[in-house]
Amino acid sequence: KYLHAKGEVIASSNGKVERLFGTLQDVTVQKSIENDIIEHRNFIQKVADITPSLIWVYNVHTKKILFANTSFQSILGYDVDLIKNSDVTFIDQIIHPDDRILVFERKALMINKANSSTEKKEIVTEYRYRLRNAKGNYVWFHEYSAVFETGADSNVEKIMNISISVNDQVNANILLDEKLEELRRNEERYHKMIEEVEDYAVLLLNREGFIQNW
Repeated sequence: KYLHAKGEVIASSNGKVERLFGTLQDVTVQKSIENDIIEHRNFIQKVADITPSLIWVYNVHTKKILFANTSFQSILGYDVDLIKNSDVTFIDQIIHPDDRILVFERKALMINKANSSTEKKEIVTEYRYRLRNAKGNYVWFHEYSAVFETGADSNVEKIMNISISVNDQVNANILLDEKLEELRRNEERYHKMIEEVEDYAVLLLNREGFIQNW
């Protein structure tokens, strides 16, 4: 049994305790519910911590960050306790300046849409943006934002964000685009050089001797 004890003392005129009286209340059921809640929260925290993505929840009114997983440490290098003790302003400050308008507009649009809709749980927005890590470098993420909880007035109260790192993919695409652009410029220079040759005929032959270009 779990008991909740509450007691008081009665002292004499000289200040010495003469009697002790109080109550004992059986709170076994409440304690069991409390333990279940704690166990459930710990389970959720463990699942979130092994997920290789940033997961965080914040209150849209107080701006307080209510939940954050340890991926903030492993991916960005920030102490997760620092994140939990901060508000959403901390996240806003590490967003790349060129991406802030996009992120703010998408989330504002989602909140406005959710507040005017009866199907709030199905409203999700996604976008790509960059976050600055603890070393000062920017990392690309693909983020999904969704309504996590509504208040008594049925308006959005909490937002959950899941940010998946796509830094390698984006950097590879950027490098590919740069290589393709370089190849295009080289081809333009090549064709321009060939076309300006007047004293020679330039032919491109295959292995069988057939003309492929001239």
